[in-house]
Amino acid sequence: LSPCVRIEGAPGLVALRVLTDKRHVLTKDSAGHVQLWDVLAGQPVQQLGQVDLADMERRLFRPLYVESWFTADIKLGALALNLEPPKCFAAECYALDLGVRDVPDDQKVNLGACLLRTALSSWAHEFSRLHMSGAPLPGLDDPAADQLPHFSDQLPPAVVSASASGVAWRLNANAFTGHERESEDVPPWVCEAVLRGLLPFVKELKSAFVLLPAEGSGLPSLLQSRLNAPRILQVMKVANYCATKLAELGVPLCTHEVGLAPDTQQPPANGKQYLELTCNGLAVPYSMSLATIKKFLWKRSDDVVFHYRTLDPARLAPFPTFQSPEP
Repeated sequence: LSPCVRIEGAPGLVALRVLTDKRHVLTKDSAGHVQLWDVLAGQPVQQLGQVDLADMERRLFRPLYVESWFTADIKLGALALNLEPPKCFAAECYALDLGVRDVPDDQKVNLGACLLRTALSSWAHEFSRLHMSGAPLPGLDDPAADQLPHFSDQLPPAVVSASASGVAWRLNANAFTGHERESEDVPPWVCEAVLRGLLPFVKELKSAFVLLPAEGSGLPSLLQSRLNAPRILQVMKVANYCATKLAELGVPLCTHEVGLAPDTQQPPANGKQYLELTCNGLAVPYSMSLATIKKFLWKRSDDVVFHYRTLDPARLAPFPTFQSPEP
């Protein structure tokens, strides 16, 4: 017998790739269409058509290391993100990199906390109104909160969790009433992050590194050569720190922007002397973070070691090459 009515469903997702920024995810559906998702916004941001998923991952590859803070799956044919503490709080980025304006350049945003606040903003605001006298919520009622990624009101993702007694529940992000109980319906660690802005200590957010004069450079050692800084700190700030400390020791050297292309190594032709940083004998792109340098240049688990010397335009350090990982 032939069916009299046929209802077509949306193609289910059959494959995914998490990109290096740990914010964007590529998915492929059963019809062969590839989409680029922004997980902080909970929605696809680009339709890429019927293309090869692995090839698109290689094309979008950037030499960037961000700690994994979620796991993704497509078991039900849709993209699902799973967050578990404390690992979900292991990644940060600078607010400026999320498009937030008029904030200090060192203001950081925790990616896991940002997603939780976005997903539960309806609940948090209603809960605050009902049970906290409308008290301001850290991260949700800050002046820059409206500039952060947020869910669409038309297609809000679903939030799935379990109560303290183990009963699973599911609500669309815009369907919360505020009567969902703190620590009973909503897990305590989520309440701490969303209602109070309290996050657990995560050691992955910091990184130690060492600054040493290159052999034969004739430059002095710094009074403090081992330092600790946020893993997302750009190496440009390391170079500026090194130049400042060398100037205090009577060695004035300038710094200049070194990007991800070899032609950015050459300094301005202005007669000044410039600082050069290397790691494992390779030139260091100053736009990279400490975590990225450790992943792609240092490639070891111990403290990253930078060597500094006066830049010689005729004898530049070899520039690193970056290849996308095999799928």
